[in-house]
Amino acid sequence: VARVTTIHMSYNITPSVLLVVPTSMGSQHTSEPLPNVGVVHCMHLRSASAFAGVQSLCEGLRNVGYLRTVMQPTYPLELHVNIHAATRLTKMRPAWRSLWDSVRPLSLSPELHAVQITRRTASARASEPYLYKLAALMNTAFSSALFLDNDIRVIDPSLVHALLTSGLRVSDVAMPLDPGRGAWASQQPGLEVAPFLCTCVLAYRSTPAVRAWWRGAAARLVEARHPHVRQTDQEMIWHEWVANRSELRVLPLPEEWYCPLQPGTADSTWHTSGYPARDYPCKSTHVHSVRVHIRSGGGGCS
Repeated sequence: VARVTTIHMSYNITPSVLLVVPTSMGSQHTSEPLPNVGVVHCMHLRSASAFAGVQSLCEGLRNVGYLRTVMQPTYPLELHVNIHAATRLTKMRPAWRSLWDSVRPLSLSPELHAVQITRRTASARASEPYLYKLAALMNTAFSSALFLDNDIRVIDPSLVHALLTSGLRVSDVAMPLDPGRGAWASQQPGLEVAPFLCTCVLAYRSTPAVRAWWRGAAARLVEARHPHVRQTDQEMIWHEWVANRSELRVLPLPEEWYCPLQPGTADSTWHTSGYPARDYPCKSTHVHSVRVHIRSGGGGCS
């Protein structure tokens, strides 16, 4: 029932809690802005009182603030958030909106909403945040975007600019390789050469063809078409890619673009043991680095 309420409320955002207009931060932070290009984040909670998911909000607040200090040149930031996450963010940090240049309501298309409300299983509830992530990918106002998971700490100041410019000049979508792709490949029938990619750092042209990719992945997730794999956006994006999106240019990035489980410090490196062995400076890190504690009014960050 809470799941259905979350979806319903995403269509009725209260203006006093969630502003859907640009803030003034763009003029303060964006030097030489490229029109209609920027960074996308997504925040979702199933209910305003839920503790599960608060860690993601804490990490997002911390990492977006850090991104503001290191990103060169600066790009506008766009947040997609549902009413429950917005309510919790207001309790945690009343001025949270100032971190983003625009804040948009997080909602599903009518087609996905109609299917989602019929699913009341534990698996459907667990996959809901990933479904809304796909909705954010589809609904961005940018013509080209870089989506960052909330637990991504950007280290290289040029990461955003490099992916949104040179990365998307040679591709429609760019994502880093997943080091755990060996286990993933063992679950697939036959020989599949398309590598398993991680969607935590995802640069893309928001063209009709790419949005159709996200829409197809969302349909696979909401309809549970692949019950033998983990039910997240990442697996469904891969299945939709190899089944229907071979015409799109996909750029697999080396692992140092997101350095999973490495400390989020400026000297973090990604080690390769091949010939020659080498340490590559991390451009970002993907690790849970925020502790969450319970205090009056809900979860807090430390």
